[in-house]
Amino acid sequence: MIAILFVAFFAISGLNFINPSLTASVTIAVAIQVWDLPIRSEIRVERTLYTLLAILIACAITALIESLFAKKQSPDAILDGINHRLGLIETLLSQAQAEDFPPSALTIQLSRSAAKGVDDLSELLAHSSYEPGYRDLLATVIALTRQLLELGSNLAESARILSIDGQERCLAIARNLSAIRYCLLCKSLTNWIDLPLVNRTMNPVLVEIERTVDLIAQSFSDENLAVHRLLPAAEPTVSIGAFVVDALRNAEHYKFAVRGTLSALLCYVFYMSTGWVGLGASIITCTLTARRFTGASRHRQSLRFAGFIVGAGVIGLGTEALILPQINSLMQYAFLFASVVAVGSWVATSGPRIAYAGFQIVLAYNLVNLNRFTINTSLVPSRDALLGILLGVVAMWLVFDHLWAENSSASVRTLLLSTLRNLADFKTVNAETALEANQRLAMTSSRINRDFDKLRDLADMYAFESFPKQPYESLVNRSIRTLSPELRAFLFVKTGLLQHRNLTAEEPDALVREVEEQASSVLRSLANAIEWEEAKHLSSWNLHAEELRVRVQIEEEKSMYAEDRQKNIEMRLCGSLLSLASHLEWRARLNFALEAGNQEVVENWPIGTIAKTERGRSQ
Repeated sequence: MIAILFVAFFAISGLNFINPSLTASVTIAVAIQVWDLPIRSEIRVERTLYTLLAILIACAITALIESLFAKKQSPDAILDGINHRLGLIETLLSQAQAEDFPPSALTIQLSRSAAKGVDDLSELLAHSSYEPGYRDLLATVIALTRQLLELGSNLAESARILSIDGQERCLAIARNLSAIRYCLLCKSLTNWIDLPLVNRTMNPVLVEIERTVDLIAQSFSDENLAVHRLLPAAEPTVSIGAFVVDALRNAEHYKFAVRGTLSALLCYVFYMSTGWVGLGASIITCTLTARRFTGASRHRQSLRFAGFIVGAGVIGLGTEALILPQINSLMQYAFLFASVVAVGSWVATSGPRIAYAGFQIVLAYNLVNLNRFTINTSLVPSRDALLGILLGVVAMWLVFDHLWAENSSASVRTLLLSTLRNLADFKTVNAETALEANQRLAMTSSRINRDFDKLRDLADMYAFESFPKQPYESLVNRSIRTLSPELRAFLFVKTGLLQHRNLTAEEPDALVREVEEQASSVLRSLANAIEWEEAKHLSSWNLHAEELRVRVQIEEEKSMYAEDRQKNIEMRLCGSLLSLASHLEWRARLNFALEAGNQEVVENWPIGTIAKTERGRSQ
């Protein structure tokens, strides 16, 4: 038994694919429960084979249904996919004047679409039968759509107050997106609105959204545009092995397996010594909730317990007491089953923080009401399922969370510092061709963006870590929560500035280089301040920085009067970069003041006057 459990937990830690390893471990846990029943060996073998047959039938039916739905898809799934994603951005911008901007439901949809990306569209395009020229055009539009999704998601999550001019510009950009979506159907751009050049910098993310929408429109109107040659396609899928590279050499995998084995073995010894075989769900709890970080394990344990309370306790017992006695046909029972599955699926397709509970709701209900070919009139399965999960959670808390336990605090701090410094050093690299340089630019930008996603996931575990918290843990968590939207916007704007430079094929002048260095110095100082936990390492937004901002505004106005759109876009991006750097420096100082408990400094913060002025202007 020890050897079997050790192999199961080692597979969870050492495999690159977590879902197959979890499925195998759950199957082993179910088999352990069957093998220990006081029945004949023939019946044990029969039940084990039935378990495998059930898995096979479920896989076959799922593959069949997916195939049927795939055949019913639109013949032009690529254009529909682009149109759907652009429609989300159009909806967001068209509601800029609403009181509840941005809508919470739309924010969730945008974050999901941004996380999903456009890799599925790129794969469909690679196997499409379009003409080479039109395929290149769609590849460009798909790449720009990905960038637009990330920008729209950041604008929705940051929820910064837009000025009156910004709201009107959002509506104009939304109308242009509507024209682009119409163009996808008729392949001709109509009713395009040429947005006037502005004489002051607006929301930084909105500036980059406007530039990206313009590039999409230009890609439809001019096939010889440089954007077709410089925007790289989606990164090719890299095949990876089944096991982690250092699975057999890394001691951490063995420690993980020992922790999980001891936790599950504690449950096994308890319920076998008491003769309470119905608590076998405790081993399944150990395998399903074992994670590298303590916070992640406790998060899944909480969702599993909550899902079983709802599925077995509320829905399962409720249907046994109130609904099942009134049912006398298979159709009625099937309708009840489908309703419960629909509720669990609705939760499972919600936000990632609670999606796991949906799976547990359906699983708990099935364990209670589908354990025999008759209506279940006993409350014992529900009781044993809940107590088994509780036993597994207690065993994980006693052993898994204390033996070689690893908190997310150290990892998230290291990742935050490296991400800040990578973003500060992010710049165009020398390459033989412009396409190669832009490919490296896109790869670096995608890697930094994925690091932000990892930071968000690690920060979610913070609430489930052990107490009391260390002072630096609170500072790091506050920095992630408050600075992530601005840091993502900084990444998008800087990427846009570097991308614009590649598209125009012009060397940056001294002013642009100075802006980039000033903005990067803010991030380096922020990383140093978090590392040393002292606000004195933060850069000071001094007179030189303000003079630099004024010079950018002067150049922006000159380009507007000269009707030099390319120069105007470059200066607006520079102004956005400086604005974001200034806000990051102010927000960081505010975080340090809050951590130090200096309420007087917070209340008398000079930047508050600027915030009130902007809020009054927007109203």
